[in-house]
Amino acid sequence: MKFASRLVATLLALYTGAEATGENAHAFKALCQAFNAATAPINDADYTGGPNTVTTPDDLLYLLMTSLPAAEFSNATSQSIDNNTDGWKAKKAALAAKKDDKNKPIYQLAPDGPTKTALAPALKRLYEEAKQLETAAQALHAEVEQATAAARKAMAEAAYGQPEAKEVPPTQFADRATTCGGAAEDTKPGVSIAHDMVCVCSGATAGTNICGDGIGTTTYDNTKTSSDAADVKELFTALKNKCELQRTYSKASPAAIRAALTAFEQTLGKKVTDGVGVQLKLGNNAASDCTGTNSETTCVNYAGVAPAGNINKINWVAKLDEAADKLAEAASKRPALEAAKVEMKQKQTTAWATAALLKLKLPDMPQTTQTAAKEQTSESDCNRHQTSDKCKDPCKWNENNADKTKKCSLDPKKAADQAAQATGSGDGTTGTTTNGCEKHFTDENGCKKMNEGKDKPVCAWKKGGENDKEKDELRCRNGSFLLSKQFALSMVSAAFVALLF
Repeated sequence: MKFASRLVATLLALYTGAEATGENAHAFKALCQAFNAATAPINDADYTGGPNTVTTPDDLLYLLMTSLPAAEFSNATSQSIDNNTDGWKAKKAALAAKKDDKNKPIYQLAPDGPTKTALAPALKRLYEEAKQLETAAQALHAEVEQATAAARKAMAEAAYGQPEAKEVPPTQFADRATTCGGAAEDTKPGVSIAHDMVCVCSGATAGTNICGDGIGTTTYDNTKTSSDAADVKELFTALKNKCELQRTYSKASPAAIRAALTAFEQTLGKKVTDGVGVQLKLGNNAASDCTGTNSETTCVNYAGVAPAGNINKINWVAKLDEAADKLAEAASKRPALEAAKVEMKQKQTTAWATAALLKLKLPDMPQTTQTAAKEQTSESDCNRHQTSDKCKDPCKWNENNADKTKKCSLDPKKAADQAAQATGSGDGTTGTTTNGCEKHFTDENGCKKMNEGKDKPVCAWKKGGENDKEKDELRCRNGSFLLSKQFALSMVSAAFVALLF
């Protein structure tokens, strides 16, 4: 029974002791969370992804140089790349210095021709787009660094009241009533988190352990004035050491700052039961003022700096809010920076694939032996002959023709034989290539039958080319030349489209 009584007494003593100390522990916890959020380091790489690596690869320039016309490449300057003599000379020297592991040039000037003419604009476009992407990424990277720098500045102002400050300045402390409940610009509540922490954790005799076990002093009471500012300022060192033990994260973040602001707002007025501006006090019980004469008056009152209860008018609250916005802004730009890295790599890959096509050899065009085209005799040519001695093949003389102007007329069979022996393709070109179309020069049905069983038509019933004497006459003409041109063009187009799309 005696043991039980002693146990109950011990527990009551412990309970009473716990109640007697730590009256402002909730206030210290809220301010400490805000201080830790304000002093957490900002790692720029978390927002930029590291050093800016979105730069135009040298090989995009070198590949573009290999696609220049030989004459421009050999000039002292390049109109499309570098108009400066020294600059162009240096670029060509750098290109020539690039060797593979067998000491062979990596970049060689492509031969002039249709392939280079077709592909050079694509390489130029890729290079110009890469430079534009580089400029945009540099600007974006700078914007992120500016945002993190602004956040770092605002966080320092929240923690200590000054940009880049590492400790609380003594000028923030005057007599306790002014410092912890007044509205003077330099010493007002909310000027810094460190300032407010001293107000809630140091008072008169009740200040010992008022903010928790081993946290709180009796130094800053109602007898102190601005002349004691240096001593009061030193009180924060011990509070800071205790506060940092409660840090739960190693880096600053918008989320940590927002959480700290929410915790502070929820703690305002907590455990304060009476007094003017009760909801804007951080302390305990019926605090009529914050002079520090006892536990209840060891507090901080924001009524004079937060009109109409607007806590965003409290300096350090506004600064932390600004810092959270800046860090969120910086974080929002990170995806664009990462995308720029990927896009630059894609342009580099596409440039190499495009340059590889510079070595593509187009299929040879069908070759023809150029000879003078033999004019084909027409019906009108025969009609001009008025005597039989002048009416020669492929014309024939018909003495009995009632029309005296047409006794000499064209013999279709002989005309076909003449066409078979003639040179020319029928579309304005000349050559000895034949495919049987000439046999049906004036026979439309026979011309069309020449295409039966063929994958592609070889003959066409059509008018002639510009240089053909009977260009307006429908005749059976060779269609292979047009097809060969279309084939060559389709080969280049297909290869280029496959590359770029």
